[in-house]
Order: sequence, then structure tokens, then C-alpha cells
Amino acid sequence: MKSKKFSKWALFSLSDTSHAIKFGKKLQNFGWNIIATNKTLPLLKKEKINCISINEFTEIHDEYDFPPTLHPTIEMALTGKGSKRIDLVYDIPYSIKHGNDVGGFTLLALAVKGGRIPVMTHEDMKRVLDEFKTGSKFSTNKLLQELYDKTSYEIANHYLKLRASFSKNASELVMGKYERQLLNGENPYQKPCILFKTNNDDLGLTSFKLHSNVSPCFTNMADFESILETLTLLTKTFFTNYGKIPFISVASKHGNPCGIAVNWKIKHKTIIKALYGNPLAIWSGEFICNFKIDEKTAKMLIKSSCRKKLLGDSHWLLDVIVAPSFSNKALKLLAKRKNRKIFSNPNLQNFPLRLSKWSYRHVRGGFIKQPHSDYILSKKNISLNTKPLTNHVFNDMLIAWAASFTSFHGGNEVAIAKNGSLLTCAGGPSTVQAVSTAIQRIREIGHNAKNSVFAADAFFSFTDAPKLLVKTGCAAGVVPLGSKRDKIIKKIFFKHKVKMLYLANHIRGFCRH
Repeated sequence: MKSKKFSKWALFSLSDTSHAIKFGKKLQNFGWNIIATNKTLPLLKKEKINCISINEFTEIHDEYDFPPTLHPTIEMALTGKGSKRIDLVYDIPYSIKHGNDVGGFTLLALAVKGGRIPVMTHEDMKRVLDEFKTGSKFSTNKLLQELYDKTSYEIANHYLKLRASFSKNASELVMGKYERQLLNGENPYQKPCILFKTNNDDLGLTSFKLHSNVSPCFTNMADFESILETLTLLTKTFFTNYGKIPFISVASKHGNPCGIAVNWKIKHKTIIKALYGNPLAIWSGEFICNFKIDEKTAKMLIKSSCRKKLLGDSHWLLDVIVAPSFSNKALKLLAKRKNRKIFSNPNLQNFPLRLSKWSYRHVRGGFIKQPHSDYILSKKNISLNTKPLTNHVFNDMLIAWAASFTSFHGGNEVAIAKNGSLLTCAGGPSTVQAVSTAIQRIREIGHNAKNSVFAADAFFSFTDAPKLLVKTGCAAGVVPLGSKRDKIIKKIFFKHKVKMLYLANHIRGFCRH
């Protein structure tokens, strides 16, 4: 390589050195000199990349009780205006699990203060190098402003995590990074509406790819979050019980399941059953599944001749459609509806756990914090009043349970399922009113509830709701214990040979209160 005049310095301080050589070579080709910490230096020298150590740069070889990157000479090089200056900091701090990387975050903070280029991910380093190729003036660059914002956020987030590790009762601040501007909600005066990202959850809403030209609104995203919770709960539950995952479709309105269907062999059958759980309510609703949408299945989501005969209109007019992926033809068909929002994420075929343990709800003057519900209904943690259940009945129990535990139709949710699909889900100020509403909806839609399975997210305080469920034809059910009348209620179900699965006293729904 021909000798070059090196005019700028970049500081490499990396806990992850996997890209150090590649980026070091590129920087050298752009005429940069590199200062490297002890972990990175030998890697660069081995490849004959022009670099020096921190001690060589500072010209100080004495040993101190603090990292050499914190020496005043480095601070001057990052914030001062002298000729000996560092213009880029490529620093990937180590995880807080391994300690408090004071040196790493200080370097990044000094880079921001001095108007230098702070880089703390491999992806951002690639973006910076791509920008160098254009020859644009970096000091006024939009990318530089993004890096300042990102770096400041990560520094603040690190120290908030550190503070929380000192005490369970430490004050808390929930931070989010700007992700995108959303449309207003149902009410145009509620502006602005902004989506923020709090972590790198594989199934966080910000990790989904939006295929639509029109931005989603507040209502879309709130409903999306709700049906995602229903699908992921079912996915984890089936895998826990069977070690594999069936095809699952969930159709909802305002995030509340109107139809759920499960099939181990044929995916398109789940679409039909889910949409016809409540074909009237699903109009302009939401749909999510755990399999790829192709041209055939896309057509099913657009319109149905059976719906035309039943309700006088063949179109479903779904506002939100979510799947692991879409074929090009499917996207073209679904995108014909201008305001439809289409999202994809391959992780829907798996069951990644939440990265965040906590659930937050803002209230006037503060917020409430509690752990996310992590209970999974399993044959290993249930109490039966009869002989072992068949898989057919148990699957319906899982569907009804997931619907009742992730819905909010007003409280005291009761869901009824049959033959691998949800017939209805309802709520109300009392459990008996919730059951009455569920039965009324089944009759209006024309479903047959004989030999169906119910699930309730709260215990039965009185015998009225159980008697209605027996009368409507339920042959099995799931309900938490905890009522003073548990013995009487158990006798009613036993007398009518209703196969019951009783959950422990502390296992209840109310997830969306």
C-alpha cells in the first residue's frame, strides 16, 4: 500500500471486536489514523492497519487506577480545538451485566460534547463510512444529529438501569426512542401521535415492517398490540403443551378477538373460521396469523361470497393485517385498499419472550408498574374434575382461555369455543351478564353451542352464570377458583357432567384493566 498522509484520528474502544478489522481498513483507506485500546490494538496491528495505542497517543506511560481512555489528554482531544484531536469515537460499551462501563460511556459523552462523530453500533459505523464515500460535510449532516440523539439516549438509559440495580425502590423513568410519527387517533384533535421504542424486543411493534404507504394511527397500533398478545399467548401455550405450534389465525375488532381458529394441517381453514367467528363485528377490524400470506389466502382476507349472502356485502374491509411474511402478489392485492395497514415480522412463526418484564400504565400524576402476566395454561398445572381430557377438548379450552384472558369487553370476560375455533367472547359489569351477552351473540350469528367449551377470566361468585353455561350446551370449561361458593359451583358442573379445569386462586385474567 502506498503511504498516505493521515490527517484525522479515530478512537476504537470495543467490547465486540468482530468488525474492527473491516472498519479499520476502510478508515485507513479514507486517510484516517486509529487509536486503539488494548483489546483491539493487536487485531489491527496483525493486519498491518495503521494504529497506535492510547499510551502512544497521550505520550503518558505511567500506570493509573483509572482507564487510560479517561486521561485528560483524551478529553482535550475530544473537546478541544487544538491540532491534536480525535474526530471519531467508535465505542461499543460492554453490557451492564458485566459492570459499569464508565470509560466507554464517558468517551461517547465527550464526543457529543466536542461535536465529534460518536458511533456505538456496527450498523452505525457502516452508515458513517458510507457517508464518507459521498464526500459530504459531516458537521452539518443529518446522520450526525441522529448519532448525537442515539448516543445521548443510550447514555441516559445505561445510568437509569444502573440506578435501578442499586435499589428496588429507586425512582423510575421510562424512556423511549422516537420511531415514527403516527396519524391521529379516532379523534382528529388528539395530535401529535408518536410511536416510541423502548427495547429491541423481536416482536415489539417497532420491529414489524410496514408495507403500506399510509402511516398507522394510534388506534391501529393499540389494537395491533392487543391481537399480538392473543396470538403470542396461544403460540407459547400450544408449544408448552405439545412441543409444536399449529396454524393460528386471530380476527378482532378494536383488539378484542371476534374469532380465533387453530388447525394443525391446513392454514387457510383457520382464516375462514376466524373471520366467521363474528362476521358482522370483524368488518373494518384486524387480522393476525403465524403463517405466510400468499395470493390465495390474501383473497380470503379481502372478500367472501358467503359474507355477501349472510350480510349483503362481500368485503371484510380489514384495517390491519399482520403476518410473518407476504408474497408479492398478496401484498399487491391487499394494498389496493388505500388505508389498510400491512405489517410483517418473521418472528411471528416463533415464540420469543418479552424482553421487558414490566407492564406500565399511566395514571393521573404517575404510573402503575407490575410484572407482565406470564402464566401459561398447561396440563401440568391444572386440576380436573373428571378423567383426562382429549386433545380435541383441551385445544378448545386453550382457545377459549386465551381469548378470555387477553380480551376486554368490559370485564368479567367469558369466551366460548368449539371444534378448534372461537364462537364468541363477551364481558360485562357482572359475570352473568357477560355470559348472557355471549349466548345472545352466538344465537345472533347462528353458531351451535352444543358440546362447546367455555373459559372465564374470573371465578364465579354465584350459581347463575354456571347454570346458563350448562343450559346453553357447554360440555367443558375453564375457570379460576376463589369464590366462597366454589363447592356449590363444582357440584353444578359435576352433576351435568361438564368437564372442568379449575385454575388456582391466584390465576385470573384482568390483563387489560
